[in-house]
Amino acid sequence: MIYDNEVSMKTEKINMDGVNNLFLTDGLYLAGQPTLEAVEKIKDLGVDVVINFRNSGEVEYHEFEDKYQELKIEYHNIPIVVHGSLDKDACERTNNLIEEGKTYFIHCGSANRVGAWLITYLVAKKGIDFEQAVDIAQNSGLANVGFIEQARQILNIS
Repeated sequence: MIYDNEVSMKTEKINMDGVNNLFLTDGLYLAGQPTLEAVEKIKDLGVDVVINFRNSGEVEYHEFEDKYQELKIEYHNIPIVVHGSLDKDACERTNNLIEEGKTYFIHCGSANRVGAWLITYLVAKKGIDFEQAVDIAQNSGLANVGFIEQARQILNIS
């Protein structure tokens, strides 16, 4: 476990077959693309809502959508990167989707875009300092440092 003492938020890396880069941060499961076989395991985590940040054309999602529907898991596809940049509207839409009392599984291809979005969520919705949010995001899958500046711009932080 990785702890950020100033905000008392922990990030836990979870090993699960069929899911790369799975982290539990602030009650959110954050990950790379799961396999279809892993969807049942996602349900076993108590997940109520899946948010897929991938763009259309990256992967065929119909089988996943059908499986989530079969398991009564709410599913949203919100491409978080548009024209090569983190999209402000997609970040805000996702931030507004997160409700207390529900369990979320949020994924992209590798967890990198998820980590980028996480910065915006932690600052805008949890009131966490930007630099602390960046540290938490980097411990939750964010690898592309270019996303840090994009998140800063979305949050209008100089």
